[in-house]
Amino acid sequence: MTAAINNADEEPNEKNSSASTALLDEEEDGGGGEVHPHERRAECYRLCTYDEAPPYQQDNPFIRTGYRVNFSVKLCLQSFFRLHNESWNVWTHFSGFVIFLVLAGVVMQQLDWRTPSEALLFLAFFLTVECSMLSSTIFHAFNCHSPGTYKWTCRFDYSSISMLLVGSYSPMLYYAFMCEPVWQRLYLSGFCILGVVGVVISFVPLFSTPQYTILRTGVFVALGWSTILPLPHIMYLHGVWLVWEVARWELLVGLIYTVGAVMYAKRIPERWSPGKYDTSFMCSHSLWHCFTIAGALTQLHACIAVYNVFGTMRACS
Repeated sequence: MTAAINNADEEPNEKNSSASTALLDEEEDGGGGEVHPHERRAECYRLCTYDEAPPYQQDNPFIRTGYRVNFSVKLCLQSFFRLHNESWNVWTHFSGFVIFLVLAGVVMQQLDWRTPSEALLFLAFFLTVECSMLSSTIFHAFNCHSPGTYKWTCRFDYSSISMLLVGSYSPMLYYAFMCEPVWQRLYLSGFCILGVVGVVISFVPLFSTPQYTILRTGVFVALGWSTILPLPHIMYLHGVWLVWEVARWELLVGLIYTVGAVMYAKRIPERWSPGKYDTSFMCSHSLWHCFTIAGALTQLHACIAVYNVFGTMRACS
């Protein structure tokens, strides 16, 4: 998938990427000496251009205006209700957080749990989704506070994506292999390990820089598509047509995430009209958020489908 995305089309400024990494590292080490111009705290609500923004915020060269720079916590909170180039990124995933909070209350009460483990798996699904939505909201709301805030909120945002992919797929593995406990534990453990690897990679400093946008996106897409690896085994155990009732939804989830990820990585549509989508809902990052919400909703439908197909079985033949 990563190879399919042409790096030549991407236009990250490698000099800015190196400067971004250096600035983040300086913040982590405590800095020292004179205060960098980009580190002076903003005294009022003022938006900057791409060229005025510090290197670590220059993630997308096609977003030309609307940058909040060195905002205080108070100004960050005020910016929730004012228009800037992160407004839709904040509100899309905050809306997703609220949606899944409501759905968690409905689903957890309506499904008939055979064992506490079943309830815990669905609870883990909702917790990982909520963690991902909330981490993203916090990152986009407060990443303009300082280099250190950007670095740590970004890392938690990316690591929560790996947690989401593992947590949302666990119910499928649990029910599909509930009569094969050895395989069940093996697959669940394997995907947990992949999730841990994704979290660890998210804390590598270079991973969050613009220079590695394509690689970063490819890692998450590959992790997402790895969920189809057990499908042949599940079909062997339960038959193609029975499993297809669930598998079709998993394939749709993968397609949704992939389309959104490609739009994000290739900066579509703003790469075609730089500056036009600076504060628009239609910029690539906001659209990517919408695709992640749609993917998570489809994954929830897949989890309920696998519950209806396999979870209603009260005995293993």
